[in-house]
Amino acid sequence: MKTCPYCAEDDLKDAAVVCKHCGHDISLSRRDKRLAVAMLILVGAVLAVGVGQFAVQWTNPDAKIVVERR
Repeated sequence: MKTCPYCAEDDLKDAAVVCKHCGHDISLSRRDKRLAVAMLILVGAVLAVGVGQFAVQWTNPDAKIVVERR
């Protein structure tokens, strides 16, 4: 059994997705939702950089991408 974080009722089944008392979504906590959004932003940023690098190579095949290491 689990407890609803919104109304504190504690007679909810472990597989419950919506609280039967107050109707709130209890499938993910707020922390888990923020973590999921942060991960989506990170993946989007990585994909954007990758697409940008691919676009540079596609438009100018002779261009070399140089990464300086210090």
